[in-house]
Amino acid sequence: MSHHQLHDHKYITAPLFPLGQLRDKQRSIGKALLCCTVVALLFLTAFATSLRAQGSCGGSVTVAAGDTLYRIAARCNTTVRAILAANPQIRNPNIIYRGQVLTLPTGNDSAGNGNPNETTVSIAPTAGPPGTLITVTARNFPANMAVTVGIGEPESEPVASISATTDAAGTLNIQVAVPENAQPNQRFVVLVFVPGQGNVRATSQGFITTSGESGSTVSIAPSQGEAGTTVQLEATGFAPNIPVEIGFGRVNSEYDVIAQTITNENGALSRRVSVPPFAQPDDRYVFTVLPQGTTQETISSVFTVTGDDQPFNPKVTISPRAGPPGANIQVAVSGFPANRRVNYGIGKPEGQLLHVFSARTNRNGSAQMTLQVPKVDVGTTLEVTVFVPQQVQTSVMSGAFTVTQDSEGNENLFTHTNIYLVALEDDGRSGMEIGCGDSIVPVEVEIEPTIAPLTAALEKLFSINQRFYGESGLYNALYQSNLAIERIDIENGVASIYLTGNLQIGGVCDEPRLRAQLEETALQYYTIDEVRIFVNGEPLPF
Repeated sequence: MSHHQLHDHKYITAPLFPLGQLRDKQRSIGKALLCCTVVALLFLTAFATSLRAQGSCGGSVTVAAGDTLYRIAARCNTTVRAILAANPQIRNPNIIYRGQVLTLPTGNDSAGNGNPNETTVSIAPTAGPPGTLITVTARNFPANMAVTVGIGEPESEPVASISATTDAAGTLNIQVAVPENAQPNQRFVVLVFVPGQGNVRATSQGFITTSGESGSTVSIAPSQGEAGTTVQLEATGFAPNIPVEIGFGRVNSEYDVIAQTITNENGALSRRVSVPPFAQPDDRYVFTVLPQGTTQETISSVFTVTGDDQPFNPKVTISPRAGPPGANIQVAVSGFPANRRVNYGIGKPEGQLLHVFSARTNRNGSAQMTLQVPKVDVGTTLEVTVFVPQQVQTSVMSGAFTVTQDSEGNENLFTHTNIYLVALEDDGRSGMEIGCGDSIVPVEVEIEPTIAPLTAALEKLFSINQRFYGESGLYNALYQSNLAIERIDIENGVASIYLTGNLQIGGVCDEPRLRAQLEETALQYYTIDEVRIFVNGEPLPF
């Protein structure tokens, strides 16, 4: 885990270098790049005539999580049309799969690269504020050759250049800095060429500057809780599709990087993070979002860690206390940590739990859940157990439940499950608090008997086309959308939910509501620890 310094809400280190190096080292490198001697007429001529050269990723690429054809085309300096032409097996351009190997176009099909061995230059990221450090990768240059690397506006005199040397494979990896005085929406390109050999050169794709005063924001909900509390973090106003780090630390002190992610096409991100276990009671902390390679951090409001003075006195009650297999048991818990995930299940006393699920407490440490009686012999005594994950010693058992009669059929099928809806402006009273001061609340629904309750739960959720659910007053952020399940993959606790159809968002507050409805409906199942949602092959865009 890396550590960075917080001082007056400004970081003084940068994470693009190996973890632990200081920001002033990074910034000194950037200044050294900008202070290098400008190569005048020769460099300008090469720069102005090299814009057609594009880079590539080689002959193939393996699809990573979150990849789309557009992203691959941009990363590999080709076009979606060219990739589709090289991969006729792709029937739907909106659907590609993680681990899938795609052939990359060569020759005239690859966005202007008539020769697959042509020199290429690629950069990352392709957007960011002034001062961003750009990672430059050059390929197919002469081996062990001195080259010049410069940055400037297309068809204009470069503002800085630096000398470097390729390796034995003709490859170069180096960083250059976007000028500190760059203006918002200004376009830059990077040129690499061999001095004195005007035909040995290549130009990168464009880099677009964002505002140094970006107006980016980071909001969190809830704003207090003990270590381990799940917090919904919403960030907006960043450059699109750039890697960022999420940090956590005391106000005006060091912070720790607790997550890394990528902003979406709108420069936003929505993610659940947990308050680290090192957080001390009665202390004040903040969450931070920092684009890699920049100094433009954004800091959340204060999160207050609650102490042990709040008694941990968990209780579990069930109703009814007897019934047949397949019947529902209403489970009420109280006295648990606030805004925490708890696991609950049913089994024989002193025996293994037969069914285990997951729920989240509200700001008062309470929750309401439903369990289905498993298929066991008549007369069997069962108990409901509730515990905090990784803290099984804190488990609490309910009173006894007696199975009264046998059920029909031979399979122990699910006939009821929960869907999740939104209590508007509830501030975490009825369920876990989410963005815009709302709560996410479970609602029990009846489903056709099935061994796949998650699919049934999502289908039930998608079938609700009203804005408010019945007479409950609970809001449904999905009411304008028309979604269907393509498939659900569950592997190592990660549920990847692939949806098709039309996704409609009613406003900025509907984004955390809709995401919470989908995620919590999946997270109620014990075997799922993380949820990834894709719509028409694209990651959920917020």
